[in-house]
Amino acid sequence: RVVSFKVDRARGSASRYTPCRDGDSDCLRVELLRVAIGDGTDIVVAVPDSRITVPAVARKLEDKLREFYGSWCAYHRNEFMAIAAGVALVVFVSCVALHVFVLHPLRRVGRLLTRLSNLDFPRPLREQRDTCCASRGAPRRFSRIYEVGSLQQALDRLEFRMEVISRYIPPTVARSILRGDERSSRLHVAERNVTIMFSDIEDFTRMCESLSQRDFLFVVTRYLSVMTHVVEAYDGIVSEILGDGVLAFWNTPDDVADHESKACLAALAMQQALVLLNEQFEALPSLPRLAVRIGIHTGSVLSGTIGCERRMKFGCMGDSINLASRLEGLCKVYGSSIIVSKSTKEQLPSRAFAVRILDVVQVKGKTVPTE
Repeated sequence: RVVSFKVDRARGSASRYTPCRDGDSDCLRVELLRVAIGDGTDIVVAVPDSRITVPAVARKLEDKLREFYGSWCAYHRNEFMAIAAGVALVVFVSCVALHVFVLHPLRRVGRLLTRLSNLDFPRPLREQRDTCCASRGAPRRFSRIYEVGSLQQALDRLEFRMEVISRYIPPTVARSILRGDERSSRLHVAERNVTIMFSDIEDFTRMCESLSQRDFLFVVTRYLSVMTHVVEAYDGIVSEILGDGVLAFWNTPDDVADHESKACLAALAMQQALVLLNEQFEALPSLPRLAVRIGIHTGSVLSGTIGCERRMKFGCMGDSINLASRLEGLCKVYGSSIIVSKSTKEQLPSRAFAVRILDVVQVKGKTVPTE
């Protein structure tokens, strides 16, 4: 709606608004626009010139705001860039710190747990140190994050102690315990066909009398270390160390293919290793030359966790164990270094080993002769 009026300002009285014609010089013209704002309220806008409409006013206002915003952004652009660069730098440093102090140490913890589950211990651990004591070897580097570093140190101590425990029991048995095998945590035996080896040092008693305790300990420790390494290299396990003797099994607790052949190969390798060992002993004064007798038998035994509820160990029981021990004793009678039973010889590949028949004997404690 368009309204035309003029203002009559009489002296000494209030102004009055009277209608007028558009042609009058003092005539004012306004355009009234009604705008509803949605809550039951209307706004009436009076535009002083009919040529100026609401959209035109809005455009001018928008242009003014855009001009103000552009000048404000240009003024603060450097500040924005500095803030953005600071935020990016903080994010980058945080990511690097997270990787160095958290992710990388946790990755090492994961690898350590994998090694522990497989009883795979690095050689430096065997030779260097108990990480609880700073005097033994160089300490490992731990995370500066207290919680992560504490976890690393605890697992590091656990690794060393588990490595020590694994020296007291066969590694395969220790792995089954770590895997949660119920049979490894209670008395349990199963019948298995295994190959048993007994080995012993000739004239061990005389050697004990002739050597000082220091030399005796050195000779026996060196000998057992070499022989144990040879047995394990051919997939056998050393079940017991009987003074100077070694009791080893093949095909228990894990299956071993061609265990008869591997036991015989291990016996030959032990004799060859003994030659090198005696050469080392000859370089030292007062140390004797060693000779080893070995008996091997293959038969059925009860294998598993034996003992009682308070004291258990992995081992084998049965007549085959006694027979292997008797065969080792017969080496002295027949002047041989290795004797195998017929049951072992029959499982060997043809022409793989040079074997000769010694005798058919009735060993002590058995009523059936053994070939």
